This record gives sequence, C-alpha cells and structure tokens, in this order.
Amino acid sequence: ADTALTNAGFRVDHSYQASSKNLGKVRAQDPSSGVSATVGSSVQVTINQAPKRVRVPNVVGQTQARGDRTLQNAGFDAVYATRTVTRRSQNGIVLAMSPGAGSTVTQGTNVALTIGKFKRPRPRPTPRACGCLAGGWW
Repeated sequence: ADTALTNAGFRVDHSYQASSKNLGKVRAQDPSSGVSATVGSSVQVTINQAPKRVRVPNVVGQTQARGDRTLQNAGFDAVYATRTVTRRSQNGIVLAMSPGAGSTVTQGTNVALTIGKFKRPRPRPTPRACGCLAGGWW
C-alpha cells in the first residue's frame, strides 16, 4: 500500500489497531480508495497489529478507587464483585484479583476485583443471654 500511494504522489501516515486477524494488513485508509485527493496530500493508513501483551499490576490491599486507577493507567478495565468481611479495615479494599498480579495478558483485558464489604458480625448468644442456665435447660 505504501509503495502504491507514494508512487501516486501521496504522503503516507500510519496508525495501528490491535487485531488478532490479518496482522500487518491494511485495515482502513483515509481518504478511502477511489476518492479524489490532491497529489502531495497525506493518506492515513491503519494497519492491523497484534494486541499488546502487558503484566497485570498488583492492586490487592489497595482501596477500590486506587486499584481501579492503577488498572486503568495500565490499560485494563476492572469489574467488581464483593465479599462480606467482618473487619472494618477490609471494607472497600481489594481482597483478590483475577487474572492475578504479574500475569501477562492482552492489554484491555477485564480484571475482576473482589472488594471487601463490611458487615457487623452477629453477637454469639451466651448461656446467660439465652436463659439456658436460668431456665434449667442443663
């Protein structure tokens, strides 16, 4: 494509788009083929390239907001699930993630985060509280 466009008197600008099909092939061009263009003008050619593979950063132990920002900055989207926790310090904290930290995956992969959701534990009944000793149930 470059040779044909250059021989026709155009400048060629490249951009790349991740794809798992037709790697190295032209995906699109602007202006498109058959459209009149001024000799010497630029033609934007978009070429398919393999998706970038990157390591997943570790966000376990971070707040949900910080973990989400860290993943977005690395090119990932987060999806969430919650797990009940009985320690307030775990409320809103990333407890687990999949794929795991350090895994090498295609950039843009969704990373599932498990976020702690605090729920006060129920007090356990004691023999006095339930009347077991006073009522003679023993």
